Amino acid sequence: MALLGAGTDAGAAGLDLRCPLEPGRSSFSLRVASRTRRVVVEVGSQAGRNGPAPIVFFWHGWGGDARGQLDWVGAAKAWPEAVFVAPEGLPRRFPGAGARSLPGWQIASGELDDRDLQLFDALVTALSKLECVDTSRFVSSGFSNGGYFSNLLGCRRSAVLAAIAPVGGGGPYEACESPVAAWIAHGSRDRVVAFREGRSSFASWQKRNACEGEAASLDGCSVAKNCSREVVLCSFEGGHTWPGQLTAGWRRFLEQQRRAGSESP
Repeated sequence: MALLGAGTDAGAAGLDLRCPLEPGRSSFSLRVASRTRRVVVEVGSQAGRNGPAPIVFFWHGWGGDARGQLDWVGAAKAWPEAVFVAPEGLPRRFPGAGARSLPGWQIASGELDDRDLQLFDALVTALSKLECVDTSRFVSSGFSNGGYFSNLLGCRRSAVLAAIAPVGGGGPYEACESPVAAWIAHGSRDRVVAFREGRSSFASWQKRNACEGEAASLDGCSVAKNCSREVVLCSFEGGHTWPGQLTAGWRRFLEQQRRAGSESP
C-alpha cells in the first residue's frame, strides 16, 4: 500500500492500494496545493471480506494527531469492516487561545485557503478509483476541531458523503449544498466546546434535512422525526471527551448509511 506524491495540484493524489485489502496501519505523504500532507490509513481486520469496504475520514482534535485519535477511539476494533483514513492537521490558531498554533482544521469555507477541503477532495479523487472501496459509503467523523470540520464537510461535500458523525464539535455556520445524515455526540458538561454547540448542530441538521415534529428519545439519544436523512443527537454526562459508551452506536449508525441516491434495493 502506498500513497504517492501528487505534484502541487489539489485533487491530484494517486493511491496504490491492493485489492483484496490487507489489514494494518500505514502512513503516507501527498502533495496538495503545494503543501505536504501526512495521512494515516488503518485497514480493519474484516475490511473487504464481504465486498467493497466503507471509508471513514477521521479527523483529530486541535493539537491532536491521527494515530492518537485512532488509538483513543479504538476505531478499527469498533468497526473492523471499515478503512479509516486519518490525515494530520496543519498548524492553525483560534481566537482566545493566545499565540498557540497547533495542528487542526478549517471550520468554514474559505478559511485557511480551503487547505483542508482541498485535502479531502484529493483523497476522495484517489479513493474513488479503487474497486475495493465502496464510494457510496464515504463517511466523516471527528472530535472537537475535527467535529467542526466534519460538520463543514457535511455542509459542503454532501455530494460524496453518506453521513457525518461529529463529536464535541460545532457548526456548520453557512448555507449547505444538500441534506446529509448526521449523528452528533456531545458532553453535557463540556467546558471546551459548550454543549449548546452540539444542540445547535442538531437543530441545523434537522432544518437542513427537513425534519418535522419533536425529536423522539431512543437509547438515550434524540432522534429527529420525518427527515430526508437520519439526524441523531446523543448527549452524555461528561466533558470534552470521546464517549466510549457511545462508540457502538456511532458504528451502528455509520455502517447503515449510504449516499443519497445509492441505497441498496
